[in-house]
Amino acid sequence: MKRIKSAFEIAMEKANQIDDHLTPEEERLVKREQLKPLLARFYKGEIDAEGLWQNLKEEQDCEVLEEAQLLLIDSLGLRTPEEQFKRRKEAILAIETLKEEQNSSFLEQILNQVHSLQEKYTRERKRINDLLEKEIKNNSQMRMRPVRTQDGKTVMKLESAIDEKTERRFKNSLTELEARSGEMFNRLLKELKGIIQNN
Repeated sequence: MKRIKSAFEIAMEKANQIDDHLTPEEERLVKREQLKPLLARFYKGEIDAEGLWQNLKEEQDCEVLEEAQLLLIDSLGLRTPEEQFKRRKEAILAIETLKEEQNSSFLEQILNQVHSLQEKYTRERKRINDLLEKEIKNNSQMRMRPVRTQDGKTVMKLESAIDEKTERRFKNSLTELEARSGEMFNRLLKELKGIIQNN
């Protein structure tokens, strides 16, 4: 059976053929793939924002710098630990200083908004979970439930349970929080990417 080639493999084959020209999307894909080993070192903690800056300071192609920033932004999530967020923020801003036209203040402002949203999301999620735990402690009923042990035996375990209506209410609260925060988070990341790509 013939193996299907990835878009990157096809783009690299085209890049190696002098007659063919890469489409803008293929060029972008090649640049992203070339950046991945460097960013992997950054994500693993082998280099910091300064090390990333040192590796990219001779880069003449502004699009490579943009792609590095976009990959860093793509690695952010609502639940990115604070230390990891701080490292990525420093790296995004460090790379921005390598460009002729810089928007560091706008980027920093939006990154600060992203961080505030992450903190608010974490606090609200903790508050909902704490309320659920309190509800379980105060209004739960004890019930026996079969549980499989590590050795494969089934034993009965006594555990607390809340009524379905209460459980559904808390699940809905968490779902609403995820949706609302996720929408705001995606909007901020889109704004960040827009600033980077419009330099």
